[in-house]
Amino acid sequence: MDIQSDSDNDEFEDKGGVFGNLLHFTLIKSKKNYESYDIPTVVYNCLQRLYIDKHQLDEEGIFRISGSALTIKNLIEKFDSEFDVSLKDVDVHVVTGLLKTYLRMLPDGGGILGFNREKSVEEFKKIIDLELPTLKVLQKFKEVLLNRDIVDEEHFGLCFALFELLWQIVGRNSINKMNLRNIVIVFAPTLDLSIDILVHFIRDFNYLFKKDVVLDTNVLRDNLQLSIPGM
Repeated sequence: MDIQSDSDNDEFEDKGGVFGNLLHFTLIKSKKNYESYDIPTVVYNCLQRLYIDKHQLDEEGIFRISGSALTIKNLIEKFDSEFDVSLKDVDVHVVTGLLKTYLRMLPDGGGILGFNREKSVEEFKKIIDLELPTLKVLQKFKEVLLNRDIVDEEHFGLCFALFELLWQIVGRNSINKMNLRNIVIVFAPTLDLSIDILVHFIRDFNYLFKKDVVLDTNVLRDNLQLSIPGM
């Protein structure tokens, strides 16, 4: 993969660690396979901790409540030097804080979607700006997500892992109190993605990220009226 020609970042070199490094270089250092996709070990280990049993996803305020900042800082330093650190006995809120920090520090121009923001994120914004019916928007979103010239395999795999997790958390909102609105409030600034894009990625994860899944037209898709300062 030619990072420099496909990136709008000023620096393309390997920065040595995991946090704040380009996804491509992080995967070279340490990766694990998740649902046939290679994802960073730090992300895999976070998922592994959260998926130990479904009760972890029932934790009230998951991803909203902050874990120990000191513990998160220490884990960042360990991952940056060792690349693979067990999170088996780590507090759930520390794990979610660690995952959010990794995602927030991604220097890739398009963040979780790619090296080049204009080539990835902006494609979805163009679709939103067309003001099409929701079902048509979803169909066009899927076309873009499955186009490897726009969203490459490495970033798609990371998206798949994250949005599957968020979709499952929202599905358990009667217990964890993290409905779609609350999750979007947390992750729109973390991922630097607009609300309109993020809502579709989470609510329609199964259709958008799984090639052979047919769009369910019976799902109620109310517009999420939400304003986040600075977004």
